Order: sequence, then structure tokens, then C-alpha cells
Amino acid sequence: MIENVNMSGIWTVKSENVLTGEVLKDEYHNLITQGFFTAIHRFMSEDALTVLNDELNVTHLGMGDSTTSATRSDTTLANESLREAVTSKSFVDDAYSVTMFLNTTQGNVAGGFIKELGIFAKATSTLDSGTMISRAVVNIKKNINIQLTLNWEMRGTN
Repeated sequence: MIENVNMSGIWTVKSENVLTGEVLKDEYHNLITQGFFTAIHRFMSEDALTVLNDELNVTHLGMGDSTTSATRSDTTLANESLREAVTSKSFVDDAYSVTMFLNTTQGNVAGGFIKELGIFAKATSTLDSGTMISRAVVNIKKNINIQLTLNWEMRGTN
């Protein structure tokens, strides 16, 4: 018997224009990067990790303006311009989710559109810090009139 376990991720983005009241909801599929798999493999072999280690502790969302395709070997966003802390995290059975809320003053990138998103573990507010475990190329309008609720879910499939 051969069992394949795969990880898939999806972004659900709710956009609300505070001036017009318009609400949009979009979904974007993402790529789980090698950083995630390496951390899991190291954990399973106890390679320089301890029970208290936080190598897979998801802490930050990175945003950028590049449309470069995501690859499994990506370690950073192609052109990260903003970093925000995660608002909440939860898991049920085989699904792990992270939620971020960006008010009208947060996440406003030059050009008015977020083009790439990344989820980072053991990161700080410093751009390109931590281990990127997921990357997605997106097209999300963001300016001072728009607030966003971003939910990232990683689910195991077999």
C-alpha cells in the first residue's frame, strides 16, 4: 500500500471598502515551500531541534509587489515591501489556519495592489526574516479606503 500525503494551502481574502461598503471575497492557491518540509524533516529526525523550538511557529505575513511565479525553492518573497504580525492561529484535525486583519492604514503598497503574499515562521518585523513556508502570487487591491481580512489555511490531503 502506498499512501501519499500532500499539503495544500489557500488564501481567502475579504476586502471591504470603508467608503462605499463594497465587499469582495477572493481565493488564491499557494505553494508550500521547501522551508516547511525541511523544518518538518529536521523535527522528525531531531536534527538540532528541541521540544521547545519554535522553528514552525507562524508569526508574520509578508507582502510584496512582484508577479514572479512561486517555486518550491523560494526562501523569500521576490520583492517584499511590507511585513505584518499574524492576528490569530488555530487548527482542527488536518487543517491549520492563520488570520490577519489589515486596517486602512496597514498594508498599503506602492501602486495600490498586493501582488505576492508569504507566510513566515519564526520571523520578525524585519523584511525577509524567518522561514517562508508558503508563497502565493495574488492581485489584491489595497489602499487607505480598503481593509482586508486575510485567512491562510494549510490542509493535509491524501
